[in-house]
Amino acid sequence: MKRFMKLIIIGVLAGAVLAESLRLLYLTTGINSYNLLFNFDYVPFIGMYSDTAGWTGMAFHYIVCIGSVIVSYYLFKKYRIEKDMLPYVSLFFFGSLILYFLTFFSAEQPAWNDWYAFGSFGLAHLVYGIIVAKLIQEWVVEYLFSDI
Repeated sequence: MKRFMKLIIIGVLAGAVLAESLRLLYLTTGINSYNLLFNFDYVPFIGMYSDTAGWTGMAFHYIVCIGSVIVSYYLFKKYRIEKDMLPYVSLFFFGSLILYFLTFFSAEQPAWNDWYAFGSFGLAHLVYGIIVAKLIQEWVVEYLFSDI
């Protein structure tokens, strides 16, 4: 249970860094990949509740962050690669690029040729993956001889 709570905290912390980095980018440059984190109007059955400016969008973002940390950790643990950074960084970076294109089904879609939004969304998720991996390495993974 202690490990599970740590994974939840990691999801919240890394999710906050992800959201705030894209918000800061939006406030300083006007590149709006920030709203993509909170938009889920293209998701069947729950899309009708999407509100990027309201609490449902924020809740969606953090639920996805927490869930992705927990699922990825236990998936990678099954293959004994939960200590490695590359699987997390790759999953979240390439996953974000796929997710970016799924937003074309959204009413609030980015321009198809907005390469700055595309790049910043991918880069922010790359940083998210690094943060998740480092926090898992520091807080969750128990190395052999870790108390020496």
